[in-house]
Amino acid sequence: MTNVDFKNITKDWLDFGSLDSNVKKFDDLVIPRRYSMEMQHGFFFQKDNILYHFKVLNLKKYYIRELLGELVSESLSIPTIKCNLARIKMNNKDFFGLVSEWARNPSYSYFSIEKFRSQLDVSKNPLKILDVLEDNYPNSIINQEFRNFLARDYFAHELDRKEDEITFQSKNQEVSFGYLCDYEFEFYKINQLIGIENYYKMDLENESIKRRVLSDDRLMESFRKVLKINFLNLLEQLETQKKINITKEEKDNLLEFQLNSQKEIRRVLSL
Repeated sequence: MTNVDFKNITKDWLDFGSLDSNVKKFDDLVIPRRYSMEMQHGFFFQKDNILYHFKVLNLKKYYIRELLGELVSESLSIPTIKCNLARIKMNNKDFFGLVSEWARNPSYSYFSIEKFRSQLDVSKNPLKILDVLEDNYPNSIINQEFRNFLARDYFAHELDRKEDEITFQSKNQEVSFGYLCDYEFEFYKINQLIGIENYYKMDLENESIKRRVLSDDRLMESFRKVLKINFLNLLEQLETQKKINITKEEKDNLLEFQLNSQKEIRRVLSL
């Protein structure tokens, strides 16, 4: 267990009680084994006929960023998991972490971005994923949603995005974004490309990528949306709804990040 001062995060942890007999391990075509079988990155459990996922984070700032990341996704109409601060007991020991309900809708089928791997060549076309989605699902909402996602992760400086975290859902030939997750490694000033190797790359300092973005009206609209994100409102929402304690220093650091990231996007895209 870590040395996190959990009382400093919140006093309002949801208590799920003892889960020794509730842990669920299962194979799944979309969820990586490290999540569904190995308990390495958390685990699933079932209680009152509801399937949940539980994970522990080892720093307070990760809890804030995880929950803030959800609100950023929601503000851009990107489907996301929804976490609550929770306490569980296993082997007579208390554990604190984040709990989210099973995110899938049983009426949809799901697949990951890995389905398109063979159709992509990032070295020649860093944003070919947009063309592939357009070709496969020309009338589906996924084309705007994925643009919102790209602008979102660029704004947030997401540095730990993995291909198996990007899911799609399908029903009656309509394809949309499934649900996004894992936000704790965001909102840091970094000096690396945003993207996933072999799938897509977002680097607005790259002239060819910049031209592609500037020529795409829907993608530009997505960037305009991220310029309207207001961390102050979102952090106040976390304080009110999640009862999470956010210090002035923590708030100031995040507000500074927002200001700098949005300023950079305005500069590069002339917005």
